[in-house]
Amino acid sequence: MSDDSFIKEVDDDLRTDQFKSLWDRYGIIVAGIVVAIILATAGYEGWKWWREAQASKSGDLFLAALTQANDKKPDEALISLQELENSGYGSYPVLARMRAATVMASKGDA
Repeated sequence: MSDDSFIKEVDDDLRTDQFKSLWDRYGIIVAGIVVAIILATAGYEGWKWWREAQASKSGDLFLAALTQANDKKPDEALISLQELENSGYGSYPVLARMRAATVMASKGDA
């Protein structure tokens, strides 16, 4: 029984030494990959947050312009829509251009 425990202990020590050797050889690479994955994930989430923030800002401007147009303030609505057309994000510049045409048509400016 003591021979078996001795052999098992030697096997455990060999495995530990092999693992340490692998870690010494490839540990930096594994750590670099983990850090790269974390940075890539953080970068993607930051980009996604920025994109949503820009879309939200453009959506708020578009909603304010629609409210102004519905409140019979076409000149203010046109100014807001022009601003959105110049600095909007995503599809909002196109929507602003189309809505501005509708506002201008309702004013009688074909």
